[in-house]
Order: sequence, then C-alpha cells, then structure tokens
Amino acid sequence: MLAPLPSFELIAPALTDSAIREQLGRLFAHPAFKNSHRSQDLLRYIVEHRLQNSSADLKERTLGIEVFHRPAAYDTNADSVVRVAAGEVRKRIAQYYHEPGHESEARIDLPVGAYLPEFHHPAAASAALEISPRPTAAAPEAGPLAPSGRRGYGKLAGVAAGLLVLILAGGFTGMRWLGHLSSPVKPVMGAAPALTAFWRPVMQSSGPVQIDVGRYRIPGINRATTTAEVAQVSTVAWTALMATSRVTEYLGLNGKRYLVQDPTVTKLSTLTEGPNVFIGAFNNNWTIRLTDGLRFHFIRMGRARWIVDRQAPAKTFRTESGTLPNSTRQFAIVARLASAATGQYSVILAGIDAPATMLAGDFVTNPRAMEALAKKLGPGWESKNLEAVISGQAVGGVPGAAHVLAAVAW
Repeated sequence: MLAPLPSFELIAPALTDSAIREQLGRLFAHPAFKNSHRSQDLLRYIVEHRLQNSSADLKERTLGIEVFHRPAAYDTNADSVVRVAAGEVRKRIAQYYHEPGHESEARIDLPVGAYLPEFHHPAAASAALEISPRPTAAAPEAGPLAPSGRRGYGKLAGVAAGLLVLILAGGFTGMRWLGHLSSPVKPVMGAAPALTAFWRPVMQSSGPVQIDVGRYRIPGINRATTTAEVAQVSTVAWTALMATSRVTEYLGLNGKRYLVQDPTVTKLSTLTEGPNVFIGAFNNNWTIRLTDGLRFHFIRMGRARWIVDRQAPAKTFRTESGTLPNSTRQFAIVARLASAATGQYSVILAGIDAPATMLAGDFVTNPRAMEALAKKLGPGWESKNLEAVISGQAVGGVPGAAHVLAAVAW
C-alpha cells in the first residue's frame, strides 16, 4: 500500500479590481475589440457586474434590456442578440489571447453557457516544475524555486511524492500548494507485477513524464467571500491534487522525473518530449481529444455528463446515488495508449465528477486494483493499449475502493 498522503494548504490570491479593469482596457484597445462596440458594451457590463456582485449570475433577458435596450417583454427565443453577442465576445477573447505577447497578462474569460466572466492570473506567471526525485532522501523544507531551462522549469530535490511546492498555470495560476510528508515512503513496485506492467512503458521512456492536471473553472475562485465558497474551491482542487500526488508518489519512488502543468498551455509539440499523464475529463481538453475515438468516451450535453460504450450506445455510466447514506456512485475512465501523433505513451485518469478522478488516481497506484484490471483484460494486455471503466462510492466527495466494470485491450 502507498504511504499516507501529505497534508496541503491552499493559498489563492485574488486579482484586484484595478488589474481586471486594466486588462479590460487592453482588450478593448486590440483590433479584435476596437471596432466592435457591441462586444465592448457586453463585456464591460458583465465584468463590472461581476466586480460589484461577485458570483451573482446574469440572465439573458437582463442583458438584452440593460445592454441592448430591448423592451422588458421582448422574446429571447425570437431575438438572439445576447447569445450572438456573447459568442462574438468569446471569439474575440480567444483571438486576443492566442496572439503571442499576451501570456503575461491577466485573463478574462466568458465560459460557454453562462454570462458570468472569470478572471485568472497570467499563465506565464506560473512555471511548470520539473522534479528530479531522490527516492530515499528525507523531505527538505520547502523553499523558493529558481527557474531553469527554456521552459522555466524549477528543480526540487526530495521525495517526489511530497509535492512540496506545486504551481499550476491557468485555472490554478496564483495558487501555491504547500505540503509535507506525514511519514516515510516505501517503494511499492516489488510485489506488484500488474502495477509494474501498467507503468512500464512510461517508466522506460527517456524523457520526463508530463502530468497535465485539468483546469477547474469555479465561479468565485478569485473573489470567494463566504466560507462555503472557499470550501467548494478547496474541495474541488483537493481531488485533482490527490490524484496527482498518487501518480507523482509512484513515479518518484521509482526514480522517474516528472513535471506538472496546465493542459490549456500544453501544445502537441511538447507532448512529443516524453510520456504524458492527463488528469481530469471535462476540464482537460487533451483527455476529451484522446478518448473521443475510443470505445468508452465522454459525452456532455448542457450540464449532463456521462460515459458511453461505443459498442453498446444504450449502455451509459452516470453519477448516481450510492447505497450508503449521503453517498454517490462515481465513474471514471482509466486508459494507457500509444499515441501515433506524439510517439509517446499517454495515461488517462478522468472521472465524470471530481471524486471519480481522485478514484482513478488511487486505482492506477493500487496493486490490488491493478491485479483486478489484469484479470479483466486477460493474457497479453501488458504490451497493448488498454481502457477501462471503473466505479466506486464516494461519501463527502471522498471515494472508497474502485471496481472494474468493463475493460478492453487492443
């Protein structure tokens, strides 16, 4: 079994109102917005609303009346001015941030399906960390990281499983994850043939493992004002970190270098430099791309999300009530693929909901769970691509044991 997990503290400094308004001015001065008064009016209104009213959402009718001067009784189905304008704003924002030179700026986003903007720290302000673990060394005190190399990696000596300092770009930008080991860590790979076989292609690769942790877009993350809001942010971020810490613990114990970063800043060219681990589903575009053509893949329609079996489309896996009081039954996809596009192996750990992603992280580092997967896959799976749907109950957002529901190797 793996050693007890480290404890962590979340520090998420907010963007100031003045910084957000300054960034809004930069957007409006850019050609993408400069000649579109409609886009400027809509974005200015919703940004100011967010700054004044925190996480209070806006309705389409309200925007139609306040921004586009429609009568109070206008038909939103017949008049789509707000939806069209919002689509234009999203395109112009994407155009602005796609251009080189804006990486160090604060980011203003308008998520699809909502009229509540989100504010993020600049992606360039947080570097991915390359960690060279010393499996037998004691964990040192966390200290400042010095940038190194063309991609701004920092180096940290110590037990990799500790994740003493983890800085993620994008949705996690500006947050510092600080932790310490509660007890010494012992290698687990000796008597775990299935676990070793699953990770062997990754461990035998020459480059460091790139771990892309899904970006969580949580309303109020920069302007959380109540205890409930802060708890929600911490809980969601914690599940992603737990899955990450399980993986990095195993890699570190086996002397494998790794780096952690935000998939929204990951390019296909960087994925060719070493094997990859993608954590998260709907908050990780790379996961959706890689699983889209697989037998088990994710579907999202509005707020509804589920996993479907391509060979039996009527068979779906959806988060549901569990058998324990106040519990849910969670579902996730675990996969290991050899990618022709990158020439590297990819491991996917992705749940429909956050607890399921944490469940997947536990699963691929648990010797007994991996033995169960090996039995389900049958002989010869070790050298093949593989995919599985796993399930487990969660109470209070924390999952228990995982079970293999379906698996395929090819």
